[in-house]
Amino acid sequence: MVRVLLALVLALVILPMVLPMPSLRGVKPVRELGGPTSSWVTIKGLDFHQVIEGDGEPAFVLVHGFGASTFSWRYVIEGLSELGTVLAYDRPGFGLTERLPSDATATPDLYASAHEADHLLALMDAAGIEAAVLVAHSAGSGPALEVAQRSPGRVKALVLIAPSLPTPRRTSPLLSWLIDIPQVDRIGPIFMRFTPPLLQRGLREAWSDRDALPDDVLSGYRVPLQAEDWDQGLWQVLRARLRSDHQPVSGAPGMDVLVLTGDMDRIVPPDASQRTAADFDAPLVVMEQTGHLPHEEDPETFLSILLGFLQDHRIIP
Repeated sequence: MVRVLLALVLALVILPMVLPMPSLRGVKPVRELGGPTSSWVTIKGLDFHQVIEGDGEPAFVLVHGFGASTFSWRYVIEGLSELGTVLAYDRPGFGLTERLPSDATATPDLYASAHEADHLLALMDAAGIEAAVLVAHSAGSGPALEVAQRSPGRVKALVLIAPSLPTPRRTSPLLSWLIDIPQVDRIGPIFMRFTPPLLQRGLREAWSDRDALPDDVLSGYRVPLQAEDWDQGLWQVLRARLRSDHQPVSGAPGMDVLVLTGDMDRIVPPDASQRTAADFDAPLVVMEQTGHLPHEEDPETFLSILLGFLQDHRIIP
């Protein structure tokens, strides 16, 4: 029995490091998947995918949530580009932003949530945007709020859609040690290859009517799964979240904040958004018959609400 256990341990230690990992099939370089308005800019050695439309002031920077990409802003970009400059980008590990292998020197900085505010500011600098209205969805609210806290002069207003903000959490030393083991890091991306059905199920949960999710929306969200090393990127996102302490994010000093949610949101329920609005002493707008993606389900109403907010605060005439 002892010999069997010893053999099993040796196999778990050695095999992941010597067996060739199967390659992803049907994937392409991210630049072959981009659209006509796609461009890439290098930040900390990583090529970030971005879409920039419109020109002049005011400027808008759009920050997507977990599992999303610039695709989720397709209707918002068109409407806001008539008012000024719009920058939407893909956060590390998502969309068509380049993925780097786990042994890349800069990997910890690239995927750790603590550095996402740096990425956002660097992208604004590269686009020549001094200050912008930050429009952030769900988990994208954390980086946007961090920028508002650290560099309030760079933010004209903050719009949080179904905000999912980090809660205080201390990482278990055992868990941190476990996910840093080379064997685990090597096979982690393999496990990520089994997640697309879960991601698809999550997308259906995000829609107000699970059975009415349009095919073109599902297809658009699948495009990043055609990118080279998408499994590696998703694993690095998960790994960075598991090995990092979470600090509470609250307060947006001296700026205008709007919190918006859908009345049928099952991912971040409306009462959670209501608590966030109360924490920021900000108005809460609840859109009817929409789920976790109100800016996609009803972009006309969303833009109307957003424009009204901007006019009330004299950001646009």
